[in-house]
Amino acid sequence: MAMDDESLAVDLYKSLKGRRYLIVMDDIWDINAWNDLKRYFPNHNVGSRILFTSRNKEVSLKASPRCVTNVLPFLLEVECWELLQRKVFLKELCPQQLVDIGKQIARNCHGLPLAVTVIAAVLANIEKKKHLWLEVAKNLSSHISRDPNNCNYLLELSYNHLPIHLKPCFLYLGAFEEDREMPVRKLISLWVVEGFIKTEEQKSLERM
Repeated sequence: MAMDDESLAVDLYKSLKGRRYLIVMDDIWDINAWNDLKRYFPNHNVGSRILFTSRNKEVSLKASPRCVTNVLPFLLEVECWELLQRKVFLKELCPQQLVDIGKQIARNCHGLPLAVTVIAAVLANIEKKKHLWLEVAKNLSSHISRDPNNCNYLLELSYNHLPIHLKPCFLYLGAFEEDREMPVRKLISLWVVEGFIKTEEQKSLERM
Protein backbone atom coordinates (compact mmCIF):
# COMPACT_ATOMS: atom_id res chain seq x y z
CA MET A 1 0.00 0.00 0.00
CA ALA A 2 1.44 3.35 -1.04
CA MET A 3 2.05 5.89 1.71
CA ASP A 4 0.56 9.35 1.45
CA ASP A 5 2.83 12.41 1.63
CA GLU A 6 2.04 13.18 5.28
CA SER A 7 2.75 9.64 6.49
CA LEU A 8 6.00 9.59 4.56
CA ALA A 9 7.01 12.94 6.05
CA VAL A 10 6.24 11.75 9.60
CA ASP A 11 8.35 8.63 9.03
CA LEU A 12 11.19 10.85 7.80
CA TYR A 13 11.00 12.92 10.99
CA LYS A 14 11.05 9.81 13.18
CA SER A 15 14.02 8.34 11.32
CA LEU A 16 16.04 11.55 11.74
CA LYS A 17 15.07 12.34 15.33
CA GLY A 18 18.07 12.31 17.65
CA ARG A 19 20.51 11.66 14.82
CA ARG A 20 23.09 13.83 13.11
CA TYR A 21 22.24 14.14 9.45
CA LEU A 22 23.01 15.91 6.18
CA ILE A 23 20.08 16.59 3.85
CA VAL A 24 20.68 17.74 0.26
CA MET A 25 17.76 19.09 -1.78
CA ASP A 26 17.96 20.36 -5.33
CA ASP A 27 16.06 23.22 -6.96
CA ILE A 28 13.83 24.78 -4.30
CA TRP A 29 11.92 27.42 -6.25
CA ASP A 30 9.66 28.91 -3.61
CA ILE A 31 10.04 29.73 0.09
CA ASN A 32 6.62 28.16 0.77
CA ALA A 33 7.99 24.79 -0.35
CA TRP A 34 10.80 25.10 2.19
CA ASN A 35 8.39 26.22 4.93
CA ASP A 36 6.31 23.10 4.31
CA LEU A 37 9.35 20.83 4.49
CA LYS A 38 11.47 22.23 7.32
CA ARG A 39 9.19 21.04 10.13
CA TYR A 40 10.03 17.46 9.23
CA PHE A 41 13.76 17.98 9.86
CA PRO A 42 14.30 17.80 13.64
CA ASN A 43 16.81 20.22 15.17
CA HIS A 44 18.44 18.88 18.34
CA ASN A 45 21.68 20.86 18.08
CA VAL A 46 23.76 17.83 17.15
CA GLY A 47 25.44 19.43 14.14
CA SER A 48 22.93 18.48 11.44
CA ARG A 49 23.02 20.46 8.21
CA ILE A 50 20.64 21.06 5.31
CA LEU A 51 21.93 22.08 1.90
CA PHE A 52 19.62 23.14 -0.90
CA THR A 53 20.01 24.76 -4.29
CA SER A 54 17.75 27.41 -5.76
CA ARG A 55 17.69 29.69 -8.76
CA ASN A 56 15.98 32.30 -6.59
CA LYS A 57 18.33 34.09 -4.19
CA GLU A 58 15.38 35.37 -2.16
CA VAL A 59 14.57 31.80 -1.12
CA SER A 60 17.91 31.39 0.62
CA LEU A 61 17.66 34.81 2.27
CA LYS A 62 14.24 33.96 3.72
CA ALA A 63 15.06 30.37 4.69
CA SER A 64 16.90 31.20 7.91
CA PRO A 65 18.69 34.17 9.50
CA ARG A 66 21.68 31.87 9.95
CA CYS A 67 21.58 30.61 6.37
CA VAL A 68 24.93 30.70 4.57
CA THR A 69 24.42 31.59 0.91
CA ASN A 70 26.94 30.61 -1.75
CA VAL A 71 26.21 32.29 -5.08
CA LEU A 72 27.76 30.32 -7.93
CA PRO A 73 29.44 32.51 -10.57
CA PHE A 74 28.63 32.29 -14.26
CA LEU A 75 31.08 30.40 -16.44
CA LEU A 76 33.79 32.40 -18.13
CA GLU A 77 33.63 32.57 -21.91
CA VAL A 78 36.59 30.21 -22.24
CA GLU A 79 34.94 27.77 -19.81
CA CYS A 80 31.73 27.82 -21.87
CA TRP A 81 33.73 26.97 -24.98
CA GLU A 82 35.62 24.16 -23.22
CA LEU A 83 32.35 22.68 -21.91
CA LEU A 84 30.69 22.94 -25.31
CA GLN A 85 33.60 21.18 -27.01
CA ARG A 86 33.66 18.41 -24.41
CA LYS A 87 29.93 17.78 -24.71
CA VAL A 88 29.86 17.82 -28.52
CA PHE A 89 33.14 16.16 -29.47
CA LEU A 90 33.95 14.14 -26.30
CA LYS A 91 37.71 13.51 -26.51
CA GLU A 92 38.11 14.71 -30.09
CA LEU A 93 39.10 18.21 -31.16
CA CYS A 94 36.69 20.61 -32.80
CA PRO A 95 37.31 20.86 -36.57
CA GLN A 96 39.05 24.12 -37.38
CA GLN A 97 36.25 25.33 -39.67
CA LEU A 98 33.80 25.18 -36.74
CA VAL A 99 35.96 26.86 -34.08
CA ASP A 100 34.91 30.47 -34.70
CA ILE A 101 31.20 29.75 -34.96
CA GLY A 102 31.46 27.37 -31.98
CA LYS A 103 33.01 30.10 -29.85
CA GLN A 104 30.23 32.48 -30.93
CA ILE A 105 27.61 29.96 -29.83
CA ALA A 106 29.40 29.46 -26.50
CA ARG A 107 29.57 33.24 -26.01
CA ASN A 108 25.82 33.56 -26.61
CA CYS A 109 25.13 31.15 -23.73
CA HIS A 110 26.12 33.99 -21.36
CA GLY A 111 27.91 31.76 -18.88
CA LEU A 112 24.93 29.50 -18.15
CA PRO A 113 25.98 25.82 -17.86
CA LEU A 114 22.41 24.68 -18.61
CA ALA A 115 22.39 26.72 -21.83
CA VAL A 116 25.74 25.27 -22.91
CA THR A 117 24.63 21.71 -22.16
CA VAL A 118 21.34 22.00 -24.05
CA ILE A 119 22.92 23.66 -27.08
CA ALA A 120 25.70 21.06 -27.06
CA ALA A 121 23.06 18.32 -27.24
CA VAL A 122 21.58 20.01 -30.31
CA LEU A 123 25.00 20.33 -31.99
CA ALA A 124 25.94 16.74 -31.14
CA ASN A 125 22.89 15.43 -33.00
CA ILE A 126 23.33 17.33 -36.24
CA GLU A 127 26.00 17.02 -38.90
CA LYS A 128 29.24 18.82 -38.18
CA LYS A 129 28.69 21.25 -41.05
CA LYS A 130 29.35 24.98 -40.81
CA HIS A 131 26.05 26.05 -42.39
CA LEU A 132 24.11 23.97 -39.85
CA TRP A 133 26.06 25.44 -36.92
CA LEU A 134 25.46 28.92 -38.34
CA GLU A 135 21.73 28.19 -38.34
CA VAL A 136 21.88 27.17 -34.66
CA ALA A 137 23.88 30.31 -33.82
CA LYS A 138 21.38 32.50 -35.67
CA ASN A 139 18.38 30.93 -33.90
CA LEU A 140 20.11 31.17 -30.53
CA SER A 141 20.94 34.86 -31.02
CA SER A 142 17.38 35.58 -32.13
CA HIS A 143 15.86 33.97 -29.04
CA ILE A 144 18.30 35.66 -26.66
CA SER A 145 17.59 39.11 -28.12
CA ARG A 146 13.90 38.58 -27.30
CA ASP A 147 14.46 37.80 -23.63
CA PRO A 148 17.98 37.05 -22.36
CA ASN A 149 16.63 35.92 -18.96
CA ASN A 150 14.20 33.32 -20.29
CA CYS A 151 15.57 29.81 -20.82
CA ASN A 152 12.46 28.56 -22.62
CA TYR A 153 14.16 29.41 -25.91
CA LEU A 154 16.61 26.57 -25.21
CA LEU A 155 13.81 24.02 -25.05
CA GLU A 156 12.26 25.47 -28.18
CA LEU A 157 15.56 25.28 -30.01
CA SER A 158 16.07 21.68 -28.84
CA TYR A 159 12.57 20.74 -29.98
CA ASN A 160 13.05 22.37 -33.39
CA HIS A 161 16.13 20.22 -34.00
CA LEU A 162 14.53 16.92 -32.99
CA PRO A 163 13.95 14.40 -35.80
CA ILE A 164 10.37 14.58 -37.11
CA HIS A 165 9.41 11.17 -35.66
CA LEU A 166 10.49 12.19 -32.15
CA LYS A 167 8.61 15.49 -31.95
CA PRO A 168 5.14 14.00 -31.24
CA CYS A 169 6.72 11.63 -28.68
CA PHE A 170 8.26 14.60 -26.89
CA LEU A 171 5.04 16.60 -26.91
CA TYR A 172 3.10 13.61 -25.57
CA LEU A 173 5.07 13.83 -22.31
CA GLY A 174 2.92 16.86 -21.50
CA ALA A 175 0.08 14.44 -20.71
CA PHE A 176 1.89 13.44 -17.51
CA GLU A 177 1.92 15.59 -14.38
CA GLU A 178 5.14 17.33 -13.40
CA ASP A 179 7.30 15.59 -10.78
CA ARG A 180 5.24 12.39 -10.98
CA GLU A 181 6.51 8.91 -11.74
CA MET A 182 6.18 8.15 -15.44
CA PRO A 183 5.41 4.46 -16.21
CA VAL A 184 7.66 3.63 -19.15
CA ARG A 185 5.69 0.63 -20.43
CA LYS A 186 2.44 2.61 -20.33
CA LEU A 187 4.09 5.51 -22.16
CA ILE A 188 5.43 3.22 -24.89
CA SER A 189 2.03 1.55 -25.27
CA LEU A 190 0.36 4.94 -25.63
CA TRP A 191 2.90 5.93 -28.26
CA VAL A 192 2.06 2.75 -30.18
CA VAL A 193 -1.70 3.40 -29.95
CA GLU A 194 -1.18 6.95 -31.22
CA GLY A 195 0.86 5.60 -34.12
CA PHE A 196 4.07 7.38 -33.10
CA ILE A 197 6.10 4.16 -33.08
CA LYS A 198 5.62 0.75 -34.65
CA THR A 199 5.00 -2.47 -32.73
CA GLU A 200 8.48 -3.73 -33.65
CA GLU A 201 10.03 -0.59 -32.17
CA GLN A 202 7.96 -1.09 -29.01
CA LYS A 203 9.52 -4.51 -28.44
CA SER A 204 13.01 -3.07 -28.91
CA LEU A 205 12.31 -0.26 -26.43
CA GLU A 206 10.92 -2.64 -23.81
CA ARG A 207 14.10 -4.73 -23.93
CA MET A 208 16.29 -1.71 -23.20
